[in-house]
Amino acid sequence: MAEILERSGYLVKVRVEVPKEKVEERYQALLRDVAKRVRIPGFRPGRAPLKVVEARIGREELLSDLKERLVKETYPLAVQELGLVPVAARVVEEELSEGEGFRYVAEVENYPEVQLPDWRSFDLQVAQEEVTEEMVDKALEELRHRYAELVPVDREAQEKDHVFVRTEKGAEFPIDLSKALPHVRETLLGKRAGEVVMVPVLNEMGEKVREVRTEILEVKTLELPELDEEFAKTLEAESLEELRERVRESLKRQAEARYQ
Repeated sequence: MAEILERSGYLVKVRVEVPKEKVEERYQALLRDVAKRVRIPGFRPGRAPLKVVEARIGREELLSDLKERLVKETYPLAVQELGLVPVAARVVEEELSEGEGFRYVAEVENYPEVQLPDWRSFDLQVAQEEVTEEMVDKALEELRHRYAELVPVDREAQEKDHVFVRTEKGAEFPIDLSKALPHVRETLLGKRAGEVVMVPVLNEMGEKVREVRTEILEVKTLELPELDEEFAKTLEAESLEELRERVRESLKRQAEARYQ
């Protein structure tokens, strides 16, 4: 089951629940898959009892693998069910308890919906838009941001970093400092992984009503790929020049479609 929890511009938070029957079925399948590959003294490969395999690998590690597999299986179905067209997504909460289903919350970067007026009622004579090199450069820069990765950094948190935290109740989630509320951003700026801070909670009047003990687990920064030949090849272009040409042609087609 999937549902939308919150919409904020092009960001959508969705919750996905996987029933306990499917969780147990996938766990047993995972055990059988691991049993075929792991070598356990006293047993031929693939012949060790599943309980022995579970004890050998460790249930915690197996459950971690299981959660990753369940997200990969159910996330595409969830966004399709909810009618979303995601650009990117990340899991911000997950819960898997013994004998229960698996629940997780994902923050989805969704393609924005654009509502256009009925252009057929207008009779305008407009010259077709010309595609400039500046437009090509801007489109390539957007591609770099789309393929950027969050990488850990061993330093104090800065304005555009993502800070991964754990609250006093055990909830773990990332905070994008560029989008965080001012009082939250001010509390986390300049802090490093391992530090504990008290994040204020404000009421509607902007008054502090309490503080939440928050541990900083990790500081990550958005690392953009270099605009080079290697990046072009990741986008199935033979060279950077070919990638520029593809982008230019795409922009021309868009301009022609708007002109018609």
